[in-house]
Amino acid sequence: METDKSGRIPVGPRLTLAEDERVFVLGDAARVLDAAGRELPGIAPAAKQQGSYAARSLRALLRGETPPPFRYRDRGQLATIGRRAAVISYGRLRLRGRLAWWIWGLAHVYFLIGLRSRLLVGLQWLWSYVAFERGARLVTGLTSAGRTDAHGCPPSSPPPSASTGDTNMRDLSGTKIAILATDGFEQSELLEPRRRLSDAGGSVEVVSPGDGSIRGWNKDRWDQSVAVDRRLDEVSVEDYDALVLPGGQINPDVLRADRDAVAFVRRFAESGKPVAAICHGPWLLVEAGLLRGRRATSYHSIRTDLRNAGAEWDDRAVVTDGNLITSRTPDDLPAFVERVAEAVAEAAEKGAAEAPGRQPRGPSS
Repeated sequence: METDKSGRIPVGPRLTLAEDERVFVLGDAARVLDAAGRELPGIAPAAKQQGSYAARSLRALLRGETPPPFRYRDRGQLATIGRRAAVISYGRLRLRGRLAWWIWGLAHVYFLIGLRSRLLVGLQWLWSYVAFERGARLVTGLTSAGRTDAHGCPPSSPPPSASTGDTNMRDLSGTKIAILATDGFEQSELLEPRRRLSDAGGSVEVVSPGDGSIRGWNKDRWDQSVAVDRRLDEVSVEDYDALVLPGGQINPDVLRADRDAVAFVRRFAESGKPVAAICHGPWLLVEAGLLRGRRATSYHSIRTDLRNAGAEWDDRAVVTDGNLITSRTPDDLPAFVERVAEAVAEAAEKGAAEAPGRQPRGPSS
């Protein structure tokens, strides 16, 4: 049976196989396109809507009727991390902080089935909150110092600058690099690449679905805001020489539900230009269907996601496979940024060789 790069089965507008319309394929197993030819996000709301649609379609078929095509309705996104932090995206509405956290909790309890389930889960959550109990869903990966941040990644502070190896960074003058991010990015995984790539001469722009600013997550709290340089709908792959995808649990989880963001990542990778993702950032590579048969790494808690997407997961500081560059944690930032700079410089040298009069780039002074 034909599958795409992520192992999903292409289905028709009624979520059925082309070979046999009596067979429905739903959720993560299905590759579904909307009326505009864009892939639906691989998230729970889409799968729930597909399940309801399949049930309605079966009833219609039993009555001898032809069901209408499936239509996905984007009802917004909710994501939470920590004890009092969440982000909400619903149409033009954008919320974050404690209010968003309360709305997240109430929404999740409300959508449970049955009053008894709602009461039990509500009481369990209340007790866990008051007693500071860690639920089974919390990931706690230990660093060499035995510490993690609030979502299982090592602390955001990068290693001392003396060990970053900036003297060996390639000269990136004349190059342009995009960092795709939204609220909840792991702070060091955006700020450190931006600083070091800029210091090497590159022009680095923060690209986001919205304008204004986005706010970073640092260890266990919201922290520094970063200005958005360009909105996603204003840019194209041709504008940049490389794409960097920082992690953090909130940031890539929200972006992988954004069809335009996923399409941008996919087009960038298909162009052959470097695409670099760190920590939870490879979630976007999974959603874009880019990892089947490729070597990659990530934060260890999502390695199963990468393997399920067809990747060969490798526990190394930096893994390069073609134009895809991946790293595990903020501890890998020095090697990660240097590899990104090297890939950008190599691409520039290749372009210089194909265009006489341009000089290859060497180490920066």
